[in-house]
Amino acid sequence: MLYDTMTRIYDDPHLNGFALLSLDFTKAFDLVDHNILLRKMVGHLPNGFLLWVKSYLTDMSFRVRIHGKLSGERLAQAGVPQGSVLGPVLFSILVGDLPSKRFGNTFVQYADDVNIVIALKTKDESEIIAKVSDQMSEIRNWCLNNKQALNAAKSKIMVRSRSTTTTEIDIPLTITNNLRILGVLFNNELTWKDHIDAANKDSLSFVMNK
Repeated sequence: MLYDTMTRIYDDPHLNGFALLSLDFTKAFDLVDHNILLRKMVGHLPNGFLLWVKSYLTDMSFRVRIHGKLSGERLAQAGVPQGSVLGPVLFSILVGDLPSKRFGNTFVQYADDVNIVIALKTKDESEIIAKVSDQMSEIRNWCLNNKQALNAAKSKIMVRSRSTTTTEIDIPLTITNNLRILGVLFNNELTWKDHIDAANKDSLSFVMNK
């Protein structure tokens, strides 16, 4: 879906290209606020399931083992279990209202892997920067309201534009020509060269070390 979205946008003669925001959340699963999550589920899921999830999240405890020593139990005030089937589902519900649709952008997400594709309608560099900056500002506001933390150092942007290059986009995100998303290496040329080269390199390394 992500690759299809980018190619359709770039092939559209009425558009100038796209910007792909790849968002990284700090300790995403660990910071899920239970009350915020449950409020978002009201009205969208059966009451019976809602009560079951509330019971699942209530009185969760954890312990820490360091150098063979186990701590006492503490109640978890936030977070959903990682490694569980339900954990990614609950996180998906939490981030399901990330502000993107009202900007006309495409929201593509799998668990805590969150990406937003911004269609660029203008060739004016300042307008491109403003559109990306507005989207990032809304995301930061969302993070504050939902007690999530965006890791700006690891969040990246990849731009494919007919009128400007990635080095000319002046926003506080890491700018890159390629992005690895769920094991697939995308580049801003919309070719598979980088992914194939990386796969061949990994295969060669495996053979040499076998």
